[in-house]
Order: sequence, then structure tokens, then C-alpha cells
Amino acid sequence: MPSTTLRAAFLGCHENGLFLNRNEVQLLNNEILQQTPIHHGRERTIRAALCQCPAPLKQSRGTTWTQEIVWCLLHGQDSPDAKLELMKRFPFFEFDSLLIPEWSPPPPLPEDSPIRLGNSWRRVQEQTSPRTIKSHLPKKLLPSNFWEKKPKVVYICRDPKDVCVSYFFHQCKLEGYCGTMKDFVDTFLDERVSYSPFWLHVLGFWEMRNEENILFLRYEDMQENLQGAIQQVAEFLEVNVNDKEVESLAHHCSFDQMKDNPATNNETFLDAPNTTSQKIKFMRKGKTGDWKNHLTEEQVRAFKEWTERYLESSDFPYYRDYE
Repeated sequence: MPSTTLRAAFLGCHENGLFLNRNEVQLLNNEILQQTPIHHGRERTIRAALCQCPAPLKQSRGTTWTQEIVWCLLHGQDSPDAKLELMKRFPFFEFDSLLIPEWSPPPPLPEDSPIRLGNSWRRVQEQTSPRTIKSHLPKKLLPSNFWEKKPKVVYICRDPKDVCVSYFFHQCKLEGYCGTMKDFVDTFLDERVSYSPFWLHVLGFWEMRNEENILFLRYEDMQENLQGAIQQVAEFLEVNVNDKEVESLAHHCSFDQMKDNPATNNETFLDAPNTTSQKIKFMRKGKTGDWKNHLTEEQVRAFKEWTERYLESSDFPYYRDYE
């Protein structure tokens, strides 16, 4: 898809907001990111940081799900703060780098809204221990002193076919994308969406999965056994929970509960740019295998070839079976 056509498909996108150089990390403003104080050694201790596969914001890639689990384990499901929107409790590290300086959210958002430029980073700085921070950044873009301090990192990945389909609806809802699914799939496989390249992102953390401060999770495993995943995260965070607490948290973090919870569904912050996108929910389905409803046989073959190319010399065992 030509770059001019790609730009035209994103109705609300700033002309400098698309970086189309293959094999380079795709962000709106890397300069803002590099200017943040944590890149100059003034960070405080982070108890748990959350990273995920390269696709922003969406529950169906597991970020919101995992954030709520981590936060509730560290602060308590019954904490009064649990009623605050998740973006206030669990700030987005590089959020400002995804915005252009002149962008302003639609009214009537309050001045302290985390989607106003500067507020998300301010929340990162003002948090008290234990700090919880979300990021979608690949390993090479995280601050160098991040690896010296070694905070706990919970990394969540998902089948890239499901990621692509979910990301398509995410872009339609939030960015006003009006292109076709075919064009979006081509763009995804050509590494021209935010946080690409996908496999370099995933494999960078997979190679670190045995580090004591890294927990590597898969969305599919969480879907199959949520209570087991909660136990795994609790053990990693060194939080003691009993079976009743795990069962209660699993219910709280079920898709049906979270999609109707204003503290977790992110609907209070999001404003759809057109009437079509208004029909799309931030938390859309929360299921695995939805790609089968959207991708053609030709696209599935393209995903297989793309995956095999990246995993040829890797011991990463998942998402290889495209039959």
C-alpha cells in the first residue's frame, strides 16, 4: 500500500505520525520519548512494569487484562482506588510519544485526564511504591538503566493473526482508519504499524524469559486457565493469595465483568472519530481465533511465510501451526 494511500486511510493522523521505514520501531515522536527524565537516570524504583506484544491499548491483546490482574494483586481488589480508571492507576509510559504537541483531547475532559499531553508521564513520576507502569516499547527502546535496576516485567504476547485483526478494529475506532482489512493486513505484515516489527519485539523478550525479573505470558494460556495465570503472576510478584482470592480476582477480571466496568473498559477516555467507529467497542470480543472470521486463505499463507522467516532460527515454539 503506497504511503500516500496509507496516510489517507488514517483520517485523524498527523502527516509526521507515520514512519514507514522497515525494521525501524514505529512511533510518532521518538524525540519526546528520549527526552523523558527516566532516560537520564532520575527514575525511582519500579515494582512491576508491564510490557506486551507490539500493538497498543487494546484489551484483546491482553494488556488491559494483565494490568488489572497486576494492579489488584499489588494493591488489593477491594482498594478504593480500584474504582479509578486504569489509565490513572497504571500509567502508560510512552503515551506522550504517540501524540503530536498541538493535539488536544475533545471536551469536556478534565485537566488531569491521563490522555492530555504530559499527564500520563506526570503520573509515572508521581506514583508511590509499588509502582505499576504500562509500556509497549521493545527492549531496545526501554531506558538503559531500566535493565540495571531490573524491575519486574510482565510480558504478554498473542497470536499475531489475532493481534492484526484486533489492531484493525482498534485503528478504526481510535484513529479513524477507513481502509480495507486487506490493506491493513498488508501494512501489518510489511512492518508499517506502530511498534513494529512484531516478531523482533516478541523475540527480544522471549530470549530474556529465564531472567528472574521477566515473566513471559501468552494470551491463549490466560484464556485457557485464568486462575492458573493469576497464581503465576502472584508468585512472580511475591504476593501471597489464597484460592478464594484467586477465584474472586478471576471473576473480577473476566471479560464480561471488565467490559462493563468503567474503571477497566477505557470507554470514558476514548472518543470515536466517526459514526462507523462509534459502533466498535474498546473491549470487542476477548476471544482467541477471531482471525478465522476475517482473514482469507491467501492472508493466512502470508502470515505463515512471515512467521517462518522470523522463527527459522528461534526456539520460540508458538504460532507456527497455520493449518
